[in-house]
Amino acid sequence: PGIDQLLETPPLVVYVNPRCSHCAKARAWLDQRGIVYEARDVRLPPYRQEFVALGGRGVPLFVARGERLQGFSPPELSAFLERSSIRAHD
Repeated sequence: PGIDQLLETPPLVVYVNPRCSHCAKARAWLDQRGIVYEARDVRLPPYRQEFVALGGRGVPLFVARGERLQGFSPPELSAFLERSSIRAHD
């Protein structure tokens, strides 16, 4: 995808694989906090291409406002969301 397409993505995108337990934990963590995100399955070709273009090496991969976070660690994800000005949806 071109940069214009990437800029039109939601504020938070999470690249996942449904078989990934860390992805499931990350999604549950986001859901519990009311964080709005779009999950993209890296097994699907268009999302796989995006994932590779973003330098993804493993899932989950969080992308927000041009920044990336690899892997799921609640403290790191909290800090990442704060830096990206992403908050719970009221």
